[in-house]
Amino acid sequence: MRVSKIEPWAEFNEYEGQLEGEVANTLLTCHVVMNSGELWRQISIGDVVRIDLWLERSGSIGKSLAKDAAELVQLEGVQYRATGEVVASVGEEVLLATDPQLRVDLDIPSTMAFALPRLGESIEVSGTLRAELAEDWRPGPGPVPRGRVQQHSRVPQRELRSG
Repeated sequence: MRVSKIEPWAEFNEYEGQLEGEVANTLLTCHVVMNSGELWRQISIGDVVRIDLWLERSGSIGKSLAKDAAELVQLEGVQYRATGEVVASVGEEVLLATDPQLRVDLDIPSTMAFALPRLGESIEVSGTLRAELAEDWRPGPGPVPRGRVQQHSRVPQRELRSG
């Protein structure tokens, strides 16, 4: 991510805030929780930082009738709606064919009547776009990485089922 805006949320605590920047030719605003409040002062506008990026469902989810529609739309702040085909999945995590390709944590409560999507199905889901600094991140100038965004996952990528 090439950082264009840094906004710690001091009204909540010293760790949370948002980063805005370019990822794979797309301007995104992400909720970030830093390991230390000091890290907010180590990032500067224009720095390129490696992040792990995912959407955590906190809103609606449903099947999409538009099979070929793939999009990531900012609703407000760090809230987004993603629509895309499921190209890989494990448990409640799916990988959507959006631009950029995006891992989505469906976080479906047991009280919600929704069957997990199958490979090839298109879904629409809204939630919070979250980012975590990669363990080996170092701020600094440099080219914005092109192509696929590295996906954060508690499950190794090789375990994601793909069709």
